Amino acid sequence: MQEYVSGLLYGTLGEFTYDYHSRLFNWGDGVVLANDIRENELSIDQFYRIVEYLSLKQNKDSRRAIMTTWYPWKDLGYSGPCLQYVQFIIRGGKLHMSVLFRSNDMLSALGANMYALVAMQERMSDLLGLPIGTYTHHSVSAHVYVLRDQHELETMLMAEWDRPREAVRMWLQNEVTGIPWKV
Repeated sequence: MQEYVSGLLYGTLGEFTYDYHSRLFNWGDGVVLANDIRENELSIDQFYRIVEYLSLKQNKDSRRAIMTTWYPWKDLGYSGPCLQYVQFIIRGGKLHMSVLFRSNDMLSALGANMYALVAMQERMSDLLGLPIGTYTHHSVSAHVYVLRDQHELETMLMAEWDRPREAVRMWLQNEVTGIPWKV
């Protein structure tokens, strides 16, 4: 879990289609945008820009401290990042954070996502000298991968319902039919 937190906050050497660190701390990833006059390399550390922005007294009540992970020129053509945006807001002298996931694997990703994002919230609150407030997690498409995670689901359901494995397996197979879960 700490490795996941480190990857989010400081980056990783792994080769991925995307990673949240580069999208939040190096948004644009150096893409060159051309306009009529000049070309500009786009690379924005959204996290530290928000630290600077919220440090200013006049911005303490702002609702504009938002980081995004979406690259519209790239992400529409394939499965882009599940995490879409992170918003920091100061209310009652505390730093609150809300996140929005377009898609969220409830079984294998939710816990790690929440743990790492709260660590990022703690880092921001430390840099701003504020106590940590609430963490709100929105999942537009919350799902489980029933076939991939069948063993874990069976184990969880057996423990919850105290039923034999075969009864749980039959229930899962019957319930999956017609339910818009990702399989």
